[in-house]
Amino acid sequence: MSIHRRLSEIHKELLETKIPKTGYNKHKGFRYYELEDIMPYVINACYKHKITLQFSFVENTAILKLVDWDDEKKYIPFRIQVPELIVPEKNPNNKLIQDTGANVSYLQRYLLKLAFPCINDKDIIDLDDGNSEKSNEAGSSKKQEKSKSSKPKQEAEKVEDTHDLDVNQLIIEAEKVLKEKKGLSDSEINLRALRMQVLSLKKWTVAEKREILKYFNEKEEDSK
Repeated sequence: MSIHRRLSEIHKELLETKIPKTGYNKHKGFRYYELEDIMPYVINACYKHKITLQFSFVENTAILKLVDWDDEKKYIPFRIQVPELIVPEKNPNNKLIQDTGANVSYLQRYLLKLAFPCINDKDIIDLDDGNSEKSNEAGSSKKQEKSKSSKPKQEAEKVEDTHDLDVNQLIIEAEKVLKEKKGLSDSEINLRALRMQVLSLKKWTVAEKREILKYFNEKEEDSK
């Protein structure tokens, strides 16, 4: 039986399995899957159908390969762009290590959701820290404090920084990078991959990020 046929059977089995969500975002008010929620079910299903999970990180790209036990040359790859980590001013070494660990777990979880789309939940990216949904609550209070003292400045920034923002052109650039540099095929390039690539093209302002995320959220709603 082909690896694609077995992957389809895994999809069906996971779809019929009720997987509990232990993650909870208090700021946005929804539950989501943690990596440890998904992993046991996926590993058991893959083991049953003789498929090995292989995670790797190469040239700013996180990769998941579903490898056939009987022929290691046969595998199905999934890729995600690794977002840039911003080094904080205080305790840069410890914070960077923590953020890197959170980033790895975050990317592994999203790779699993790409490979097994039946495992899905709300997709929220916090504008201050895209490493994990858990950062939403901690980042919320900081953004509120900052907004009290600089709201007029933020409003001016929003108008100025997004005036010439062409998301359609950014998507064309992102798709070109994903194909030529990351080796993704047309079937592997979806809205999520394009969004992450667009966000990694440069260091966007908060206002620009809002516009980009708004555009992709609207596209996702239209595709449902």
